[in-house]
Amino acid sequence: MLTLPIRPLLFAAASVVALSTGTITTASAYEPGACAAPQAEAAMINAVPPDYPAFSEQLGDTGTTVVQIDLLADGKLQKASVLRSSGNPMLDRAALDAAKMAEFRAERRDCAPVAGSYAYIVSFESR
Repeated sequence: MLTLPIRPLLFAAASVVALSTGTITTASAYEPGACAAPQAEAAMINAVPPDYPAFSEQLGDTGTTVVQIDLLADGKLQKASVLRSSGNPMLDRAALDAAKMAEFRAERRDCAPVAGSYAYIVSFESR
């Protein structure tokens, strides 16, 4: 029988940042009344907490996985892949699964939604 040491509670947190920035037209270039917010960054509208793998949690494994997410203009996830591994395949899989289940809003430029690539960062840490 395998006995594992008791570790502090672990948690996972996720965030999204742009992988590259494009040229954004200034707000003064739009017609008043065209839309309420002509420029807006992409955002997570429904974050799904990553499932911390039980075995990794028992061992006290920690790390940060960066998942590249490619969003369509409607905010739908087109593709997700591990961009930078935490060094633990189980943590990477949990981060990838969380990215695939989350819901996003696409970036908006000049009132029009645009597709883009972003880093979905999941940190598995001890408290």
